Amino acid sequence: MNAFKQLSKILPYASFYFIFVAGLAAAEALPEKFLLIDGHIAEDGSRIQISWPKPTGTKNGRVTIQRRTLGEKSKSSWKSIASLRSFTRVYTDTEIQSGTAYEYRISRPSKKKIETGYWVAGHHVPAVENQGVAIVLVDETISKALSPSLNRFSMDLIGDGWKVVRHYVPRGNAKNAVSNLKAAQTIRAWLKRQYYSNPSLPHSLILVGHVPVVKSGHSNPDGHKRRPLETDLFYADMDGIWHDDGKGVLRHNRVPSDHIEMQVGRIDFSSLDSSLGDEVALLKKYFNKNHLWRHGRLGDLRQAYGGNNYLIGESNALRNIVGPKKFIKGGHHDVGKEQPWLFGVDFGSWKYADYVTPKPIQTIFSINFGSGKLGFSGRNNTMKAMLAQSQYGLATGWGARPTWQLHHMALGKPIGYSHLRTVNNGKRSFGGADDLEYTPTGKYTWLNPIWVNLLGDPTLHPFPLNPVQKLLAKKNKNGVQLSWGKPNTESVVQYRVYRALNRLGPYERLNPSDLLSENQFFDPNPITNSWYMIRAYSLKEVYAGSFYTFSQGVVVPSVATP
Repeated sequence: MNAFKQLSKILPYASFYFIFVAGLAAAEALPEKFLLIDGHIAEDGSRIQISWPKPTGTKNGRVTIQRRTLGEKSKSSWKSIASLRSFTRVYTDTEIQSGTAYEYRISRPSKKKIETGYWVAGHHVPAVENQGVAIVLVDETISKALSPSLNRFSMDLIGDGWKVVRHYVPRGNAKNAVSNLKAAQTIRAWLKRQYYSNPSLPHSLILVGHVPVVKSGHSNPDGHKRRPLETDLFYADMDGIWHDDGKGVLRHNRVPSDHIEMQVGRIDFSSLDSSLGDEVALLKKYFNKNHLWRHGRLGDLRQAYGGNNYLIGESNALRNIVGPKKFIKGGHHDVGKEQPWLFGVDFGSWKYADYVTPKPIQTIFSINFGSGKLGFSGRNNTMKAMLAQSQYGLATGWGARPTWQLHHMALGKPIGYSHLRTVNNGKRSFGGADDLEYTPTGKYTWLNPIWVNLLGDPTLHPFPLNPVQKLLAKKNKNGVQLSWGKPNTESVVQYRVYRALNRLGPYERLNPSDLLSENQFFDPNPITNSWYMIRAYSLKEVYAGSFYTFSQGVVVPSVATP
C-alpha cells in the first residue's frame, strides 16, 4: 500500500486507477484455501465444539482459533482464543454464554498454503423485533399495474419489523447512458437524504422494476473482456465519491468509500423474453412467492446443495446453515429440480434455455457462477431467470469472485446482511488485502468490488416462523377483544400485540414487557379506526443452535368487518 500511495501522487487520478485495477483478475492466487468446518453446540448452550478434517500437509505451525460476537466488524475484532498443534482436529469452547451468537475463524497450515474456515453458533439468541428502515424504490412505469402487490409487500415488510418508505423513480434508459446516470445520481442524492435523517438504524434498499442500472469500472472477474459492469452498490454507498467518464459510466472497480451502508437488492425482470412471462406478470408472481415464504407456506426448508469447486466457500457455509447431512452434492439443473431447497450453489448452465423448462429450479436462495452472468442487465440473463421460476427463486447472486460469506444466515440473518458483509470485507484505505476480515475471497484477492450484486429481496431470511391464524377483533362496550388461532407446526409460542393509528403504522407494542402466552388480548382503551397487529414469537432450533424469532405480523382493523 505504500507503493500505491506513492504512485497516486505521481499519476493523475483516473489514469492510475485504471492501471491499478486492470490487473485485479490476473493477480497471484492467495496463499490460502478453504477449510471445511463442522460444529456442535451443547443443548444447554454451555459449550461449542468445532472440528475439521485431518491435515494433509506439514506438521509445522499451529492451528489458530479466533472468535468474536456475531455482528462485530473489522479484522481487529477477531480475538485469538487458542493455539493448537497442527495435527489437532477438535476444539471445545467453554467460555461462552447462552443468549449470544458467536462467529469462529479457524486457520491451520497445509501444503504451501493456509487453510481457513468459518462457523457460526449460538444458543437461545435473542430475537430482532425492530429491523430498521426498508426503502422501496419503484420504477414509476409499472407502479400502477403493480399497486396491489406493492401494497401487500409493504405490509409484509411492516409485519417483519421494518419501517417502510416507498418512492417512485424514472425507468432506466439503456439507450442514453448519460441521461440514465443523471437519473441514478438524482436517486442516490434522495437516498442519502433519507439515510442521514436516521443513520443509526439499519437500512435495506429494495429496487423494484427497471430502476436505472449503473455501470462502473473496467474489469473482467469472469475472465472475459474487460468492460464496465453493473453495480447496485452505487445506490447503497452513502459517503463515497463516484467519478464518471462523462459518457454515462462510472470509473470505479471498487466501492470508493470501501463499504456500503445499506443492504441492497434488485427485483427486475426487464430484458427477459416472453417464455417466462411478461415483466409485470413476473413481478406479481415474485411478490406472491415472497408473501408465501414469509408466511411459512412454502415449508420449513432445511436442505441445501452445492455442485462446483469454484464455490467451495459458499458450499462450506451451507453446511453451517443446514448441517453436513442435509447438504447434498449436486447442481441447479439436476438435484435443484428434484425438490424444494432452502439454498443451492452451483456454476449453472450458461444457456438461458436451460432455466426455461417445464421443471423449474426449486431454490429459495441461490448462488450462480459463470461467464457473463454477472451482467444482469443483459438480454435473457440467467440470474434473472433464477428468480423467474414458477414457485421458488427469491434471491440469488453471482458468487466465487469474491466468495459470498453466507454463514451468518445459519442463525436467521437475512441474505442482505450476508451480502453487505461480503461487500464490506476489508478497506483499501487501511491496509488493503491485509485488512480483509474474511479470507480467502476465492481464487484471487477481491477487495470491495463493485460487481457484487444481489438480485431479489435483501430482507428475506431462512427459517421463517409461521404466523397466527384467523385474527379477529370484536368491539363491545368495554373495549376491543382480540382472538386468534395458534400458528401451524409451531410448538411453544408466545405473542406480541401492536396497535397503530393507520394500517401502515407505525405500530406500538401494547404488551411491551411481557409476551402473551394465551391467544387472546383485551384492549380496554381502544382508538377509533385503529389497526391491530399480532406477531407470534418462538424458539427456532437449527443446526447452528437456536434463536428466538418473531413471525410475520397479521393485521386487523379495530372494528370487525362483516
